[in-house]
Amino acid sequence: MRELPIGIVTLLFTDIEGSTRLLQQLGRERYVSALSVHRRLLREAFARHGGVEVDTQGDSFLFAFGSARASVAAAVEGQRALALYRWPDEPVRVRIGLHTGEPVAADGLYAGLDVHRAARVMSAGHGGQVLLSQTTRDLVGSEVEVRDLGEHRLKDLAEPEWLFQLGSQEFPPLKTISNTNLPVPANRFVGREEELVALRALLLAVDHRLITLTGAGGSGKSRLAVATALELVEEFPNGVFFVELAPIAEPKHVAAAIAQVLGVRETPARPLIEGLKDHLADKRTLLVVDNFEHLLKAAPIVSELVHAAPRLVVLATSRERLRLSHEHEYPVPPLPEMDALALFVERAQATEGLEATEKNRAVLVEICRRLDGLPLALELAAARLKLLPPAELLARLEQRLPLLTGGARDVPERQRTLRATIEPQEQRLFARLGVFAGGCGLGAAEEVCGADLDALQSLLEKSLLRQARGPDGGPRFWMLETIREYALDRLAAAREVEAARHRHAEHYATRSEQAEDAIKKYGVSDQEYFERIGHEQANIAVALRWALDAGEAALALRLVYGAFRLWFRRGQFREGGRASEEALALSGGPPELRAQVLTRVSDFPKFQGDLVRAAEMKEEAIAFFREYDDELDLASALKDLAEIVGVQGDTARAHQLAEEALALRRAVGVPSGIAHALSGLAELERMQKNFGRAIELHNEVLNLLDEPEGGERTLPPLHSLGDAWIHCGHLDRARDYLVKAVSLSGEVEDMYCLGACFESLARLAERRGRFRSATRLLGAGARIRESTGAAPDDPQELERLQTALCAQLGDNVYEACLREGAASAAASSETVGNVG
Repeated sequence: MRELPIGIVTLLFTDIEGSTRLLQQLGRERYVSALSVHRRLLREAFARHGGVEVDTQGDSFLFAFGSARASVAAAVEGQRALALYRWPDEPVRVRIGLHTGEPVAADGLYAGLDVHRAARVMSAGHGGQVLLSQTTRDLVGSEVEVRDLGEHRLKDLAEPEWLFQLGSQEFPPLKTISNTNLPVPANRFVGREEELVALRALLLAVDHRLITLTGAGGSGKSRLAVATALELVEEFPNGVFFVELAPIAEPKHVAAAIAQVLGVRETPARPLIEGLKDHLADKRTLLVVDNFEHLLKAAPIVSELVHAAPRLVVLATSRERLRLSHEHEYPVPPLPEMDALALFVERAQATEGLEATEKNRAVLVEICRRLDGLPLALELAAARLKLLPPAELLARLEQRLPLLTGGARDVPERQRTLRATIEPQEQRLFARLGVFAGGCGLGAAEEVCGADLDALQSLLEKSLLRQARGPDGGPRFWMLETIREYALDRLAAAREVEAARHRHAEHYATRSEQAEDAIKKYGVSDQEYFERIGHEQANIAVALRWALDAGEAALALRLVYGAFRLWFRRGQFREGGRASEEALALSGGPPELRAQVLTRVSDFPKFQGDLVRAAEMKEEAIAFFREYDDELDLASALKDLAEIVGVQGDTARAHQLAEEALALRRAVGVPSGIAHALSGLAELERMQKNFGRAIELHNEVLNLLDEPEGGERTLPPLHSLGDAWIHCGHLDRARDYLVKAVSLSGEVEDMYCLGACFESLARLAERRGRFRSATRLLGAGARIRESTGAAPDDPQELERLQTALCAQLGDNVYEACLREGAASAAASSETVGNVG
C-alpha cells in the first residue's frame, strides 16, 4: 500500500476542461482512448517528481508531494507532455491547482479544509493553466516565474485566497466568485450614497436587466458604475466584467471588445455575436459597458445579448440613452453641495494637504458651487491647487472661467455638458501652444496664447500636453513633437499663425533683452542670465526664424541682441553668426539697436578666424557710439577691436585703441569696467610674447574684479595667466590656473574657453614629457573647436605642438590618442587630472 506524505504537503488537483463537450464531440470510444492517454502522460510526469497518487475520479487526479517545488516541476512537465502529444482529435486541455497545507491522512486518503481549498484553486482555472495558492507560492520562492492574479473568493470557503498563475501565458478571467476585471480606482469614491442604494436595487431587480447611466460629461457616470458594480461582485457568481468603449472608433468593433474581455474567441464557422450569446446563455453575469455615446449604432448588440442570456444584466454609461426596448435610464445628477465639498477637499489633500477650515470653508464651498458640483471639474480644480491657492483659484474662476456650464440648450443650465463648453476654448489653446518649442511656463502660455487654467488642465488630462517642473520651480508645459506639429496644423487652419507667431516672438524678444540688459546695466552675473533664459533657447530660435522670414528687422535684432550670450557661451558660433548676419541684412530697425548687435556678434567671425568681417562690424558700431556719445559701449567696442587689430599685426593701432578704451573706463571709475579694458592690454602683451607684462596686467584684472575664487568674469584672465606661465616655464603655477579655468568653463558653459584651456594644457603636458596625455587633450580641444567652428587661439603654436607630438608617438599612436581625447568629456577630464 502506498504511503501518503504527512505534515506539510502540497496537493495537486487536475481535471479536463470541457470534458462533457469533449465526450459529445469525440464519442464514447475515442473519448475513453483520449482519457487513457491523458492519465498515462500525467501519471508518468508526476511520478518522476515524487508525486503520490491519492485519488482518481473520472477525468480528475489528486496527487500529493512532500515538496512544493517538486509539485510545480511536476505540473510543468505534465502540461508540457499534454501539449507535445500528437492527439488524433482535439487536444485534451487540463487545468491544475496547487495548494500547500497540513491535510489529515486517513484510510489512504486526505481530509480537511486544505483538500477543499486545493480543489477550489484548480476549479478556478482554465485548460492549460496552473494555479498556485499563496502558501505554495511562498514556498517555491522567486525561482519560479508566476503571474499575480490577486485575491479571489472561492466557492464554499469563508476566507479569500490570493492566487498565482505559473508562467505568463494569457488566459480568460478566473472562474471564481470574485471573477471580475473591474478597474481599481486610484482614489476613494466619495458621496453618492443614495445613488448607490438605488442602483443596487435596480440591478438586482428581476425586471431591470439593462440600466443606462446618463448625464453631463464629467458628472461621474463611470465612477458611479464601477463603485456600484464592486458592491455586487458576490451577487453575480459568473462574473462582473468591465468593457471600456472609449478607445473603440467604430460600432462594428463593439462585439469584439466585449468578446476580448470575456475570453470568447471568434471562429470562421460562427459569427462572434453568436459565440457571445452561447457563452453568456446560462450565466449570471453583470456587464458594465462604459462610454457608449459615440457608438450608439452598436446598441442593438446589447439588446441581442440581453434577450439571448436571461440571467445577464447590463449597466451602461452614456451621455444619452441607448434607445433600446426594456432600457431603464438613470440620470446622474451633479453632486450635492456637501458631497462636492468632500470630494474637492479629499482630492486636494492628496496633492497639497489642503484642509477645510472655518477660514477657508466659504471659499471652498463657492469653488464647488462655481463648478456646478461636477466631479471631473472638481478633481481638475483640486489638482490645480498645485499652481494656485484657493482664493486665487476662485478669483480666476470668477474673472475668466465661466466655462463649466453649457451644452445642450434644452436641459437645465446646471446639467449642461462640461465638454461642450471647454472644447472650443481648449482647441484654440491647443493650437496656439504649438508655437512653443521646448515647452513654456505658465506666464508665457497666458501671455502668448491667452491660456486659462481649465483649458491647460484639460489638455494635460488628455495627454495632449505634458507638465514638468521648470528651472524656476514653477510648472512647465510641453508637447510631444508629433502632437506639436498637429497643433500647428490646427493653428494654420484657424488662420492664426502670424498673430500667434508675432506674440511669441515679442514675448521672447522682451525676455531675452531684459536678461541681457540686466548684465549690461545692473552687473548681474552670466549665471543669472542663464537662469532667466538658458532653458528658452529653442523658443528664441523659433521666434528669430519667424522674425527673419517675416522681415521683422527690429524684432529680429532684439532677439539676436538678447540671445548672443547663449550662442557664444555654448560655442554655437556658426548658428549665432548665420542668424546675426541675416538679421543685420534686413532693412530697418533702430540704429542704436543695430550698433549694440554689431559690437556683440562681431565675436562670431572673430573667433572663427574671419578678422576682416569682425573688424568691419566693430568699426561700424564704434562710428555710431562716437556719434551718439555712448562712452561705455564705445569703450567695450574699442577694446575688442584692439585685440582684432593686434592679431592682424597692427600693434601700434591696437595699443592706441586699447589705451583709449582704458581711459574711458577709468573716467567712469567702475572697477569691473577698468578690468575689462585692462584685459585687452594684457592680451596684446601676450600676443607679442611679453609674458611677464601680460601676467602683471592679468593679475591686476583679477584684483579689480575682486572675485579670485572662480567668478565667471575671471575666466579669460585665468586661462591667459595659465598660458603665460607655461611660456615662462612655471608649469605647476600654470596647471593651477588652467585647471581652475577648465572647471569654471564647464560651470558657465563657455565652450570656446574650455577648448582653449585643453589646448593650453596639451602644451603643458608636452613640456612635462607626457605625450599621450598631451595628445588626448589636443583631441578634446580639437573636438570642441570642430563643434563650435572656432579657430585656434594660436595657429602657429598649435601646428608646432601637433608636429612634435606626432614625432614623439608615431602616426598610429598619435591618431589613436587624438580619437580617445575627442571621444568623451570624461576621458578629457581624467587627462586633466593626470597632467601633474
